[in-house]
Amino acid sequence: MRAVKFENVLRGAAESTGRIYDTLSNDEFALLRGFISRRLREAWESEYWPELMLVETRRYGTGTWSATGGDASDGVYASSDIVYHGTSYHQANTATTSGDVPGVSADWDLVTEFHHFIEYEQPGQTKLGQLYRVLSKDSRINNNWIEYDFTMSANGVTLINGPDLPYIEFRKRAPELTGNDWSGSATYAVGDQVYYIGDFWNALTVRDDSTAAPTASDTTNWEKQSIPYIFKPYLEKAAASDMLLLDEKPDLAMAQQTMAREALDIEAIKLYRQQGQSSRIRVRTY
Repeated sequence: MRAVKFENVLRGAAESTGRIYDTLSNDEFALLRGFISRRLREAWESEYWPELMLVETRRYGTGTWSATGGDASDGVYASSDIVYHGTSYHQANTATTSGDVPGVSADWDLVTEFHHFIEYEQPGQTKLGQLYRVLSKDSRINNNWIEYDFTMSANGVTLINGPDLPYIEFRKRAPELTGNDWSGSATYAVGDQVYYIGDFWNALTVRDDSTAAPTASDTTNWEKQSIPYIFKPYLEKAAASDMLLLDEKPDLAMAQQTMAREALDIEAIKLYRQQGQSSRIRVRTY
């Protein structure tokens, strides 16, 4: 995905409100960070942007069993969890313990008929944002795929007469920007977010005061939270509009909001008219 530094988006948003970026206060940074984060989700979910889409294979239920998976990421699964292991599906009849292997442990029952659904969050898999379609084959390398009907429920994505190994095309979840300045004396848990050298970084492992600051080369411990390049003009103007409303300048806020909408519309025009992106729908024939 093409990306831009958060710092550059923040600078554009600040300047659009008449502020000087280098003199932003901590409170102003926090406000603009929140505005940009909320507006990022708005833009993210406004279209099925190709750069935000993934195609992955999935097993039903909780997914493929793993000794390091499960609800606690240590091989522990909850009662009634359904997993794929070997060549079959198994359902936990009780909360399992680490090392309870389906097909071997009495904590698992073999199941042949069950509700075919894909959980929104499966261990080791990308979390589902919005599902676009379910296919029989990878649409990136095949042109003879079949599209299947699906429904959404509290359990996940339910497939109607789905294949044994479905390919799902979906939009990733929009990120949240919540981090504060990285501190070398702080301890960060897995999933904590920090702000460092103009970008946000998510901790992939526990980080304490003996560990180094985030770097792009340290992909084991830190993951940079990328901001899509295509959203930069929209985020600058939309966040500025929100800030100007707080400044009690509704006329200026409305002008910035109008420019924000135009910026997002331009990206959609590029997508459909200039780049000719559209989905190819294949129906089942008889």
